[in-house]
Amino acid sequence: MLVGLVGALAGYDGHFEFKSGSDYGDEVPYVAMRVMLAMFGVGMVPLAWFTSVELGLSWRACHLVTLMVLLGESVIDYPLIIANSFQMLPGFASLVSFFSIQCSSFLHSARSFA
Repeated sequence: MLVGLVGALAGYDGHFEFKSGSDYGDEVPYVAMRVMLAMFGVGMVPLAWFTSVELGLSWRACHLVTLMVLLGESVIDYPLIIANSFQMLPGFASLVSFFSIQCSSFLHSARSFA
């Protein structure tokens, strides 16, 4: 559903079949669709920073965690996404996982105030 929403926002009309090995024509805004879905991966970097700050890590550890997330997304996941051109949701799935860790750290911090 999320990919369909992104396709509708990008102007895709739903008439291309996306057969394996076929070229995308000008009527398929695949670049816009990829960029919109990549924004979920971009959102993980600041979320990693705020989560590490919420967990009470040192300034250097916060930078290290954020750098590891940044390099992990660009260096490790990028070749995997290229190898499987139909995989479009790893950024969204990772962002949801990171957000659940962020919420858990908020709940843990709020427990000490109760």
